[in-house]
Amino acid sequence: GAPGDPANATSLVSPGGINSAADVAGFTESDRTGTITAAEWPDSSTPTNLGTLAGVQNLVTGPEATAINDNGLITGFGSDGHGEAGFTIQGSTVTRLPALPNGGVDVIPLAVSNSGLIVGKADNSTTGTQAAEWSNGAIKALGGLPGSTDTQATTVNSSGEAVGTSL
Repeated sequence: GAPGDPANATSLVSPGGINSAADVAGFTESDRTGTITAAEWPDSSTPTNLGTLAGVQNLVTGPEATAINDNGLITGFGSDGHGEAGFTIQGSTVTRLPALPNGGVDVIPLAVSNSGLIVGKADNSTTGTQAAEWSNGAIKALGGLPGSTDTQATTVNSSGEAVGTSL
């Protein structure tokens, strides 16, 4: 169920990731108001509204959780009024993920390994969307196949190997 709507009578629920403890992270959208909020279902049980965390509320609107690792690190993104801002949640601590240099706008983390390596996609004013990774508070563009203009890393394993798409 969704926070405030355990029967999902008026909400869409979209899981983004699951860890080995069956904790699920994703988002819900109210059919009545269109409000989107990040949520976590610990051990697949009653959901926690992550959108009410002060760090999330002060950073973005319409937050969506995209992944969760075995250490409980959750990734997500939402609108900051200029583009998509990426973030992590560890317990009640919310951390904004950095954008690419040269006018980075969108930051969309899609997966996180158990070692905390985050992958997804990001862009800046001189390139299209490109696969990216975040490690120790820094962002790195991963590139793509020759001639591609839109790439993203969609998952990462415990060895730090990422896969994704390159168009």
